[in-house]
Amino acid sequence: MPTATTQALAQTLLAARERKGLSQRALAAKLGVRQSYVSRIETASIDPKASSLTEIARALDLELVLIPRRLLPAVQALQRQEEPNDFAKFQDGIRDHLHRLRRQIQTIEGFAGDPKALTFLNKVIGELLPLRFGALAGVQIQTLLEQVGTVLKQIRRSPHPSVDKQISKEALITIDRLARELRAIRNGLAHPATEQPSQPVPAYSLDTEDDHG
Repeated sequence: MPTATTQALAQTLLAARERKGLSQRALAAKLGVRQSYVSRIETASIDPKASSLTEIARALDLELVLIPRRLLPAVQALQRQEEPNDFAKFQDGIRDHLHRLRRQIQTIEGFAGDPKALTFLNKVIGELLPLRFGALAGVQIQTLLEQVGTVLKQIRRSPHPSVDKQISKEALITIDRLARELRAIRNGLAHPATEQPSQPVPAYSLDTEDDHG
């Protein structure tokens, strides 16, 4: 029985092949494998090795990457954009999120502890608003904003935040950490590094024999 993960992978590869307008035979020819092998992958009959999967993905103009689990929601949000190569709508969505968080910060009153973390966060949000960013920075910003929103929501739900100083202190520490991470992204956008990006590690060659066994 194929697992849910194998089935999801099979559906993703099938959809990618169809978007490229390739038949199973054409994809198999690009990979140097039999059509039956492609068919077995797309029907989740087999679970390909990572090296084989990398080759298939690249043949379909996809790239396999490992990301921290906390970035997954933002990556999925980016994938849902109608035009993946046009980030204008994605950027506008993030700016709307920044404005919403700013309004939430302004409504928080009676918060126990040192409010400098909130003031710092508000300042960083203001610094991010006019900047332009690509997919990677957008994904990182969106993920951090989701975490900020969660903490602010917890604070606002507390009927008497000044009573539970321990929770308030922990929330402030989290807010400060997230604000500093956002500031680091902002600094990278405002002052991009001049060094050349590292090249991706080549994938292993496609090995169908092990996958068939």
